Amino acid sequence: MFYIGNTFDKKANKGYKTIQNAKKEAEKNGLSVWDEEGVKLYPLKVEVTDDVPDDAALEEKPDGSVNAYDENGEKVGEVPAEEVKEIMDEITVEDVEAAAAAARSEEKVHGTIRRVFDGRLRLRRRPSFEDDAICGVTMFDEKNVEKKAKIGDRVLYKTTDGYWISGDPEHTEFIPEE
Repeated sequence: MFYIGNTFDKKANKGYKTIQNAKKEAEKNGLSVWDEEGVKLYPLKVEVTDDVPDDAALEEKPDGSVNAYDENGEKVGEVPAEEVKEIMDEITVEDVEAAAAAARSEEKVHGTIRRVFDGRLRLRRRPSFEDDAICGVTMFDEKNVEKKAKIGDRVLYKTTDGYWISGDPEHTEFIPEE
C-alpha cells in the first residue's frame, strides 16, 4: 500500500494499491506519497551529495531491493525492486539537470587567470566537466575572466570571450582585478 498526506500516518492517510494512483492523487492535492514503512516516495527531491553512507549501503541486494535513508543518512527501511524501478522511471532529465544545477554555484568575478599548466587546457561551451561540453583547447598565457563556477570541489572560469576554462590550481592561477 501507498499512503498520501502531508506527513506519514497509516491511520489518517488514504491508502492506494499502486504508486501511480497515489502519485496522481498527491499531485492534485499537493501532498506526498509514503510507502508502508513511512519512506517518502513522492515528490522526490533529488540532491547531489558526496556525504554517502559506506559503499555497502548503496549495494543492490540479491532480490533487487535497496536500503532507504533519511536526510540524516540513517537507514529507515528497504525499498523493493519493483518500487525502485517505478521511482527510477519517474526521474526525468529535468530532475537530474536541476540536481546538477543545485550542486553548482556561479559568481561574478573580475580578474585574470594565468596558465600554470605546461600544456594545453580544454575550452568548454558551458560550466561542465562532461566531455560533450569540450569545444577545443588553448595555450594562453593570461585571460580575462568574468565568472567563476564551482562544481563540487572543482572550479571553472568563464573568459570574456565566452569560454569556460579549468580553475584547478594545477592548471590556472586567479589574479583578482585591483
